[in-house]
Amino acid sequence: MCANDYADNVASHPPNAFSTLGTLRAFQAGRISNFFGCSGEASTIDTECSSSAVAINRACVDIIAGKCTTALAGGANVFTSPNFFQNLNTGKFLSPTGQCKSFDTKADGYCRGEGVGLLLLKKLSTAQAEGDNILAVISGSAVRQNSNETYITVPHGPSQSELYEKVLRSATRRARLGLLPSSKSVLMIHHKRIPPQASFTTLNPQITLSDSDRIAITTTGIEWKSSGPLTVCVNNYGASGSNAALIVTEPPPLSTTLNQTIEGNSRSIASSYPFIITAFSQSSLFANVCCCARLSCSRTASSGVGPQTPHKLPS
Repeated sequence: MCANDYADNVASHPPNAFSTLGTLRAFQAGRISNFFGCSGEASTIDTECSSSAVAINRACVDIIAGKCTTALAGGANVFTSPNFFQNLNTGKFLSPTGQCKSFDTKADGYCRGEGVGLLLLKKLSTAQAEGDNILAVISGSAVRQNSNETYITVPHGPSQSELYEKVLRSATRRARLGLLPSSKSVLMIHHKRIPPQASFTTLNPQITLSDSDRIAITTTGIEWKSSGPLTVCVNNYGASGSNAALIVTEPPPLSTTLNQTIEGNSRSIASSYPFIITAFSQSSLFANVCCCARLSCSRTASSGVGPQTPHKLPS
């Protein structure tokens, strides 16, 4: 978390007993933990742009150290106030022409985006034993601060090189963590495709690339082929100087058998999760359940799959 937009909104109203609890950053993680009844550590981390990756690294370190077995880590970014936009624009951070144009000669700032993304993390061995649907594996993670050789908002080249070396060393010796989320890197691994770089047409003349660099900026989607596990290095630069890197790899292949034994019980490899149906009223809930039941039956009939175990609808 790195913005105070909601605090700006609350400040425009008269003081009340709930304003502080609704705007203190500590409550952002604390409320989630309280809602789900979690008893482990709940921390809100702010390193500006790299907050999510730093939080994921913290979770990885704690899981490997045995402080917890499962962690929920990620970030949220929601815009509800114009103040931050105005300040960033005055500082020439924002692109006056819209989209980010990374690596391009027309690059002129960045474009803000909002959203919420959380990853469920476990040790790979634990996720496999519990039959989880593992989408990717974090093989290594690292965080490093810029030195004072450059302005605080500018990444320092030597510090970045040391960060990459650190995360690669970590990936070779760390116990791997099963990743159960959906993100760009995970989708790339899942579909085995590398998407084109958005808004890129011409390489910025200030960037010099040679064949020995082995760097390619894709302009079209390409099939991702590799003799080994597909691997992504995710880099997150923080404007305050905190930079993080994650090594994300494809998960190990599933067993060739249709079932595996977990704690003495036969269970399908494909994990089962509850499908939650909600509604504003009991009558609406009943209608939604009936609609889902009819949809399920129609799809079952069209697929030729035999009837499933019936469930009694609420009266």
